[in-house]
Amino acid sequence: MLQSPAKEDICYATQNRQDAVKDLIGRCEVLVVVGSRSSSNSSRLREMADKVGKPGYLVDGPQFLQREWFDGVKAVGVTAGASALRFWCRVSWNNCVNGAGRWWRS
Repeated sequence: MLQSPAKEDICYATQNRQDAVKDLIGRCEVLVVVGSRSSSNSSRLREMADKVGKPGYLVDGPQFLQREWFDGVKAVGVTAGASALRFWCRVSWNNCVNGAGRWWRS
C-alpha cells in the first residue's frame, strides 16, 4: 500500500531549489522563475523575491520575458520550478542575457 508523505514534508527537488534561491536572491537584483503559474513550487520561488523586496517574475517560457524588467539591472537570477522543462529554462536564461550585464542561475 502506498502512503503519502506528511503534509509538512516537501520533496528533495523542491527543497534544493528553495535553498538555491535563498543564496541566489542575495546576488541578483531581479529573479526570473521559469515554471507554471499553477505550480505551487514555482510560485513559492517567485514569492521569495517579494520577501526580500526584489522584483520576481514567474514565466512559462522565454516568450513571456519583458525587456523593461531588466532596464538598469546589472544582475539577474534565473531558476526553475521542479516540474519546469529544462529546455525552457535554458532558452529563457539565454534570452535574458541581452537585458542585463550579469546573470546568475540556480
